[in-house]
Amino acid sequence: MDYQKWQVDPLLQAELSPLETLLEPFSDGILEPVFDHALRQVVIPVDQHEFNKGVVERALASSDLQLPLRVQIACNGPKRLRDVRQLLQKADFHPKAASTPYASYLDAAHGQVVLSFEQAGSTSHGVVPEALRAAEEVAGSAKARFGGLVRIETGRPARTSRASDAQPHYGAAAIGSSGNMFCTSGPIIYTGGGASKGALTAGHCFNNGDSVFSGLNGYGLAGGKSGF
Repeated sequence: MDYQKWQVDPLLQAELSPLETLLEPFSDGILEPVFDHALRQVVIPVDQHEFNKGVVERALASSDLQLPLRVQIACNGPKRLRDVRQLLQKADFHPKAASTPYASYLDAAHGQVVLSFEQAGSTSHGVVPEALRAAEEVAGSAKARFGGLVRIETGRPARTSRASDAQPHYGAAAIGSSGNMFCTSGPIIYTGGGASKGALTAGHCFNNGDSVFSGLNGYGLAGGKSGF
């Protein structure tokens, strides 16, 4: 199954919602599910120090989910990776970290936080040599401090616009139905274990069960609406 189709197909989004509910008791010991395009499976990385892999497999087997699922051991535990992401967001691990542009995302399949910096030699992209040197210093400092918990990549990192907010989601994104944005997302809500739970928005925007999008990026299913 193509990842883009998972993102924009309401029926497939509805299939993923019960999986998220089923995995909530294990939120301290699992990373967010990822897609294995080669085998066409939903992969659930598990921290073996928090849960036995078999416990999660049995919980999935006892459900009536019709998804092609695979549980695998995560290289690094979710708590350690969440701590790294929080430290990276503070941008105080290097004097130039706060002023150096870079993108980051969680690679749940490999248990790493990926940092993407401007590629050396990209001065035609408007990046001055001094900025490239600063990026190399910040990347080296992140690798020295966090080791195998991070992976450094080079390219041309750029932000998505609020009208097409891909994961990881942030507040103030334009959301609505596919191709029709008519509301704004509020703060992102997290569980006690630090896992992303969802985003707040106004109750008049959606009905429970509606598929929510930002541009063509799936936000998930609306829920929890009450009193409207």
